[in-house]
Amino acid sequence: MHGRLLAIFLLLPWLLLGQQEYQFSTANGLPSNTVYDIVQDSAGFIWIATSKGVVKYDGTSFKTFTVKDGLPNNDTWKLEVTPNGNVWYVSKSNRQGFIANDSVYSFPIENNKTISPRSFGIENNNLVLYGGGTFDLQQGVWKRTPPAKIGERPKLALHINDSIIMNNEQSHVEIYQLKNAVLKKLQRIETTSSFDSLSIHMISYGVYNNVIWQQLEDVLLLVDFEHSKHRIISHKNNTSQRPFVWANERTIQWKVDNQLIIFNHAFETVETITHNDLRAYHRAIKDSDGNLWMTSLSKGIKMIPAISLTTSHHFENKKVHALRLANDTLYVGVRNEPLYYKLQEKVFPTKLKAEGNIYDIKLTEYYGTYVLGASHASAKKNTLLRSDVFEDERALPSSKREQPLGLIDLYETRNTHYLLTHDHVFARTVGDSYFEPLFPFNGGIAITPYQDRLLLLASDGLHLIQEDTLVPFPKQDRHRPIPYLIATSYKDKLLLGTDGFGVHVLQGESIIPIPATKGLSVNRIIERDDHLWLATQNGVQVLKLQADIQSSEIVDSYYQADGILDRNINDIALRDSLLFVATDLGFSELNLKNRNYGKEPSLYFETHTDSLVFPYKDAEALSIAFNTLTYTNQANLKYYYRLSPEQQTWQSVKNQELTFANLAPGAYNLEIQVVDQHKNTSSRRLPLTILPLWYQTLWFRLLLVLITFLSLIGIGYFFYRQIKSREQLKSARKQKISSLELQALRSQMNPHFVHNSLNAIQYFVQRNEVALSEKYLSQFSRLIRQFFEHSRTQSITLSEEIELLKNYLDIEKMRFEEKMEYRITVDPTLETNQIKIPSMMLQPLVENAINHGIFHKETQGTVTLNFKKESEHLLTIVIEDDGIGINEAKKLNVNFGKDPTSNSSHVLSERIALLQQEKRWNIHFSVEDLNKYPQKTGTRVIITLAI
Repeated sequence: MHGRLLAIFLLLPWLLLGQQEYQFSTANGLPSNTVYDIVQDSAGFIWIATSKGVVKYDGTSFKTFTVKDGLPNNDTWKLEVTPNGNVWYVSKSNRQGFIANDSVYSFPIENNKTISPRSFGIENNNLVLYGGGTFDLQQGVWKRTPPAKIGERPKLALHINDSIIMNNEQSHVEIYQLKNAVLKKLQRIETTSSFDSLSIHMISYGVYNNVIWQQLEDVLLLVDFEHSKHRIISHKNNTSQRPFVWANERTIQWKVDNQLIIFNHAFETVETITHNDLRAYHRAIKDSDGNLWMTSLSKGIKMIPAISLTTSHHFENKKVHALRLANDTLYVGVRNEPLYYKLQEKVFPTKLKAEGNIYDIKLTEYYGTYVLGASHASAKKNTLLRSDVFEDERALPSSKREQPLGLIDLYETRNTHYLLTHDHVFARTVGDSYFEPLFPFNGGIAITPYQDRLLLLASDGLHLIQEDTLVPFPKQDRHRPIPYLIATSYKDKLLLGTDGFGVHVLQGESIIPIPATKGLSVNRIIERDDHLWLATQNGVQVLKLQADIQSSEIVDSYYQADGILDRNINDIALRDSLLFVATDLGFSELNLKNRNYGKEPSLYFETHTDSLVFPYKDAEALSIAFNTLTYTNQANLKYYYRLSPEQQTWQSVKNQELTFANLAPGAYNLEIQVVDQHKNTSSRRLPLTILPLWYQTLWFRLLLVLITFLSLIGIGYFFYRQIKSREQLKSARKQKISSLELQALRSQMNPHFVHNSLNAIQYFVQRNEVALSEKYLSQFSRLIRQFFEHSRTQSITLSEEIELLKNYLDIEKMRFEEKMEYRITVDPTLETNQIKIPSMMLQPLVENAINHGIFHKETQGTVTLNFKKESEHLLTIVIEDDGIGINEAKKLNVNFGKDPTSNSSHVLSERIALLQQEKRWNIHFSVEDLNKYPQKTGTRVIITLAI
């Protein structure tokens, strides 16, 4: 990991001269104050060669590359940049190389030779080293080009490329073309500079594509061998260190004495920067933003911002309190100095001098131009009136009773002139000789008109001057007074500058604050084209007024990075495209058309590729850094971001690093936006891809969907078959139940019973027992009707079942006469009309008790039916007879060749089983032979039914 020395921009350099020059040293992060060389790469980064490594600077931090990172030697003395962005370095070593994408590459010298290159030759992206011979990089090895043999005397022959050789003679330079091992002279250039063989290796030179530069004894030689052009520039008057030349894709920069002269590749002078500090520094370059960088072998680096080179400053390190434009002349009030005025580029003093701070400079109809001082001395000494600033001073006419001390403001009406001092308000009626005191008052700031009334701005709010009294302006919070500093008329409103509360608008009787200016102390308000220029404690702010005054927004700002000497602004003045700014450190003259104010910020991601791909396991906490390449304006940038498609709106961010947690696999676009104080905006987009785990991939998801789909189909088909099967089973069960019910009906209506019943009726008729036969027939028909009615329903009430059984037993009793008795017992707690039981379930059992039990008994038999409620939800039905018993009945059936199993019992068993499957009924059925008990015969059937 490269050494990265982070430094906050405001603390990074040692700032000089009102924060207009920056000094970088080991105290700020440089590894050494011995700086040999400085260059700028094609991306805009500054690279520095020091005795302790190579340093990359991005405006916020230094990144140092040393032997730990792959440098062959920390003591690196020269750098060069090729168009592809590679930063080449040289040192006294057997390896030389370059840095690309923050990685160090080095290549050996053939035969492991140690060399000390002094110059570079660049052709496109290829590099040639000059020093102890000419070396070029071939297949990863620096190989020496054999020297050209030109004449017999020692020469300095530079191999520009494979075909061009430059040879230095004593007072001229020759350009040769080498073709097929034959030299052809192309050009001879007289240099007017002579040197002997001992000094030949001390010449500085370099090559950039088709341009050769050579620093001779007292001239700079520029040669374009492709177009046979050259230029010679003399520097015989150079009194400082040896001149220095740096060439890049756009310019050739020559530092000589106290100047940096910049040529284009046509050798035309495009700019000359003159600065006294250049004499004390051995190398200097101008970067692509126009900043001037100077290096020292003992003091590190000094950087002068481009804006400082193009901005005029006056009275540096002196407090300039007031500025005023009057009759196209700028007047300047400097603490404890004469009043100055500026015409064109020069500043001149007047004979007018005030002690202390100058509160204001005014041009009035009656008094002319005058200065208001803040002194407590007498008016004669410190409060001065000028009708013509070029003549002698004259004092204001003061009061006979009170001497005005510390004059602050003067305001004229048609009939009265008002004078505001440190502790009084004076008035003078036109025609009178003196100002007379109206009332004492401390904390007054200014007097201003508003709607035919006169306002006094003060540290405790607004006041109305009414004749000789002072009345507080209405609708103010008297418990928290707002100090007002300045007032400016705007249409039918009064714009008020406050101390710490921004700009307020007085409209009618209402005081309306402008939210965008909250927290500002406003010392001056200038209105131009519906924009307010505000002198504040936080630079110069430009407010665009809206129809809804509270919706007004700040659209521009000017700070130290823009050429202002201090952030706290005392006063401003505007003239055309010039902005004059007064501070405690002097005043600056800013040209608002300066291209630096409209330059788009250079935003970049701190990545080495245009897109990033991360495995899902590495995306739990994903950090991405970004920055803006600026060396003077880091403090005035605001950043916003959005991650699409997750976010559609911009989110503000304070740091130049974003961390995303647990991003889902997929493709994203990270967008960063930076906005500077002039609302210049730049955006960059970085595609991000989070690779899914195997089970998060699309093919796996599709496979999972397919499997799920097939599983759902399978499960659906399974349930369909289950439902179909249940329906079929239910249908079969219904058919079976219907069949069993039919069989039960048949068993109830079996031929023997019908035959016997009819025989019994006939018997009664023959015996002429008409009443008895009618009764029998009536009961028989009623029973048959009940059989048919109950066969149509699945369940009947217990009372209906008991009634049917009673009818049946009555008929059988009439048939058997005295041989059969029956008893029916019903638990009184049973709600027989509410309890439901399956229809046609009990009659076959009663019939079995009669036909298989009582019928074969020689004596009288009894059938007993008992309905008992065992519990809240359980009914027990007991059918018992005292016949021969079920086992004996089976034996008799066998003897008579019949089926020993009762058909009705079999039907009942199957029917109960089917009813159980419906889960509607919970029925248990058991048969017991009572013959197993002593002195007992018969059969007992027990049915338990959940109710």
